[in-house]
Amino acid sequence: MSLSADGRRAAVMMTGFGDGQETWVDVVDVETGASLGRGAVRTLNRSVPTFHLTPDGRALLIHDYSRQQLTRLDLPP
Repeated sequence: MSLSADGRRAAVMMTGFGDGQETWVDVVDVETGASLGRGAVRTLNRSVPTFHLTPDGRALLIHDYSRQQLTRLDLPP
């Protein structure tokens, strides 16, 4: 899990969907539980990507080392 600096947003990883090669990272509002966005990446050999919610909670970064790919998801203010 990754939290924004103010603790109002959290990013949580969920893996193993479909063929086990897709990873989802959901960003939620901690107070309400409302979904703010979802980043999804396909990985090789069931690798587990790393992810980080920016301190201001405005973007999610997901790095998949199996593909050497960085994905950015911009979130609503």
